[in-house]
Amino acid sequence: MLKVVTVDKGIQLIAERFSFGGQSEWVPLAQAVGRRAAQVIKAGFPVPHYRRSTVDGYAVRAVDIVGASESSPALLPMAFAVDMGVAAPSALQPGTCAYVPTGGHVPDGADAMVMVEYTQTFGDERVIEKAVASGDHIVQIGEDVRIDQVLVEEDLYIAPKHLGLLSTLGYTHIPVRRQLTCVVLGTGDEIKRPPQCNPNEVPLREANHFGIYDANNMLVSTSVNQWGVSVVRDDFLADTPEAFSEAIAYWNKRVDVVFLSGGSSQGVKDLTEKSIAKLPNAQMLLHGLAIQPGKPTIVGCTDSTLYIGLPGHPGACYTTLRVFVEPLLVALNAPSAVAHFGLNPTEAMAALMAKLGLKSAYVQVDFSLHGASGRTVYQLVTIKSAGERTIASAVYGKSGMVSALAASDGYVVLPHDKEGYRPGDLALAVYW
Repeated sequence: MLKVVTVDKGIQLIAERFSFGGQSEWVPLAQAVGRRAAQVIKAGFPVPHYRRSTVDGYAVRAVDIVGASESSPALLPMAFAVDMGVAAPSALQPGTCAYVPTGGHVPDGADAMVMVEYTQTFGDERVIEKAVASGDHIVQIGEDVRIDQVLVEEDLYIAPKHLGLLSTLGYTHIPVRRQLTCVVLGTGDEIKRPPQCNPNEVPLREANHFGIYDANNMLVSTSVNQWGVSVVRDDFLADTPEAFSEAIAYWNKRVDVVFLSGGSSQGVKDLTEKSIAKLPNAQMLLHGLAIQPGKPTIVGCTDSTLYIGLPGHPGACYTTLRVFVEPLLVALNAPSAVAHFGLNPTEAMAALMAKLGLKSAYVQVDFSLHGASGRTVYQLVTIKSAGERTIASAVYGKSGMVSALAASDGYVVLPHDKEGYRPGDLALAVYW
C-alpha cells in the first residue's frame, strides 16, 4: 500500500531534502527563451528617456492655438525641424511651432503635438486647424518604463515578449537558472519505438507485433524540453533487475534528473525503487501522490541526481508531469520558489503555479464527477464557449488509451476535500 501525500505537501517534503542548488549562468538574450530568470532584473533608465512624439506633426504650446479650427485657424512660424534619432536643436519659443516626426524628440517649451493632417504650409508659417490639449500625442519621460522598474521577477519563465522589453532597456545578456539535464527511460517489455517508414505514408502495424508503440517517452521528453530541461538521452529498459540497476547507477551524477515511466507501481515495476535504494546516499522522498490519476508516482534521490518514477498510463503520465513534475522542477531549481513553502502549502502552491504561467478559468461542467477518498482528481475535459458560458465536457478513456489525452483541452480539478461535481457546477479548469 502506497503512503500518499498531496502534491503541495510532496513538493514541500522533497524541497526540504533535495535541491539543484539554484546555480545561474549568463546567456545571450536570444538564448534565454524557456529559461528562468536567476534574479530580479530592473530598468537602468526610463523609457522613453526623452519626451517622444506619437504622431508626425508639429510641436506647439497648447495655449498658442486655443480655439483653432478649420474656419478659424492659428498661424505659427515654424522655428525648426527635429531630425529622427537626435535631440531637438533648441527649446521652442512661445508663439512658434517645430516639425517633429513620429518617435522624435519633442523640444522643451512645447507641451503638445498637432498631427500634420490638421495643418497646412503657408511659406515659413504653418496653418493650424485644430486645437489640442496639453500633453496630447506626447509620451512623457518614463511613462512606458520607470527607472528601477522591475522588468523580470526572479524565477520568471522567460518568453519572447520579455525579450523585447529587455532589449529595449539595453540588455544583451541576462542571468538565468542553470539548465537542468535529464535522461528519459521507458520501461515495459511491450513498449517499442515506431518503425521507420516513408514520411509521406501512413504507418502500418508491424507484423507479429502485439505490444504498443511508445507514447510516454515522447510525452516526457517534449514536455521537459519545453520547460527548458535538456534531454541527454531517450531510451528504454528491459523489465529485469539487472537492466534497472545498471541504468539507474550509470546515470547517477551524470544528469540532474532520471525519469522512468511505468516503473513506479507494485510488482515487477517496483524495480525502480529497489534500484535507487542500492545507490550510495540514496533516499526515497515520495512513495505516492494523493491524486487521480497519478497515484503511484515515486521520487528518490542521491546527493546530486533526482529519480522520478511516473505512471505507465499516458494520460496519468502527462497529468502527473503537468500538476506535479513541472512545479517540482521549478521549486528545486529556484530558491525564491522554495521560499514560498511554509506553514500554508496550499498558498505556496498557488504562488508557485502563478510562476508557471498556467492558463486557467472557472467553467461549468456538464457531467458528474465523484471524489476519490482524500485524493485530488484531475479529469480530462474539452472546453468550449456557449454564449456567455464556458462549458467543460469530460473526456473518458479506458486504461492505456491515448486518444482521450489528445482530444482534451486540459483538465478540471476536483479538490481532495470536495465530494464531487454535478452538471451545472462551477469548477477550476487548467488548459494544457
